[in-house]
Amino acid sequence: MLGEVRGQRILDYGCGSGNLGIYLALQGAQVSGFDLSPEGIKIAQRGAEQYGLNAKFEVMDAESLSYPDQSFDLVAGFGVLHHVIKYPGAGAQLFRVMRPGARALFHETLWDNPVINLARRFTMTDQDAGDAHLTASSLRDFARGFSTVKLHRRHLLYMLKRTVKIGSHHITHPVKPRRFWRAVKSVDSILVGSGLSRWCGEVIVELIR
Repeated sequence: MLGEVRGQRILDYGCGSGNLGIYLALQGAQVSGFDLSPEGIKIAQRGAEQYGLNAKFEVMDAESLSYPDQSFDLVAGFGVLHHVIKYPGAGAQLFRVMRPGARALFHETLWDNPVINLARRFTMTDQDAGDAHLTASSLRDFARGFSTVKLHRRHLLYMLKRTVKIGSHHITHPVKPRRFWRAVKSVDSILVGSGLSRWCGEVIVELIR
């Protein structure tokens, strides 16, 4: 869904130790990344320097991004929205740093489905730091002002991939799942398309400014 990234200005949103941003920079993107963790940023910046990449990682808060207005063509993040969605200024800051027509893509696990919601009742409390419950309504509230908000629900049976090692990879190449898991993913696509999307375990949130 990211498409061709070469030459694009990309924000690795909540970058952690920078694996995504470094991979995108290796594909020719001009990458900036931020995270609240100083240790994560230290690792990310060290990796960028080691590979000689056009990437810069900084400690920053999602509610007070220091990037200039309309800085980015694309924003990408993994497992970060459920940490920032409850902070009122985060959505507006994201909107501000994206150029008109730019896209943001966020992959989120533990999506809003009946099974996961039942588990939450026993494993989470309202005081759990950063673990906000993602719903279609809360995401649209976060993305107020964006021209388009799309929720691409993914993975029913394929959620079981998290219990096994599905393949080996290097920083320059994406993971290549085994043949069995490719087949499971194909079946998943059929099931999701047949009306079972509310039971999906993951979602890709696509925002267009």
